[in-house]
Amino acid sequence: MRPVFAGIMIAGALSMANVALADQAALMTPSQAIEKAADAAPSAVPGIFDLQVRSTWKQDGFVYLYSDVDYRDKSNLTIEISPVLAAALQTKYGMPPQEFFYGKHIHVRGAAQRKKITFFYHGHLIDRFFYQTHVELRDPASLELVP
Repeated sequence: MRPVFAGIMIAGALSMANVALADQAALMTPSQAIEKAADAAPSAVPGIFDLQVRSTWKQDGFVYLYSDVDYRDKSNLTIEISPVLAAALQTKYGMPPQEFFYGKHIHVRGAAQRKKITFFYHGHLIDRFFYQTHVELRDPASLELVP
């Protein structure tokens, strides 16, 4: 029975090593995430996204963490946080997430997807748009501070 147990232990260790390697391979910068999401559009690209939060915004309860000062810049990666998750993060960190994460280095586990952003003028949809790449936060544990 010892060889079987040893085989299980080795297989388990190799499996854990493969998970760690897969996580490292999935780590993406904003530019890598944007490029891969554009190539995969309209599908999403899973990964771990590594970014410095350079600007933030809150609208209709949603919080947005941006990798670029200008959210419209094509090199910007947006982390989108729902009102429910924003409240959970505020409870966890003791301040609104748009304030807490500003200027911080973070990793976000999720899926990057290209979104078409349209323009309205005096309440009417106009024929202008741009694309943003968003990662919707699905679980507060998927957002980590990087020391």
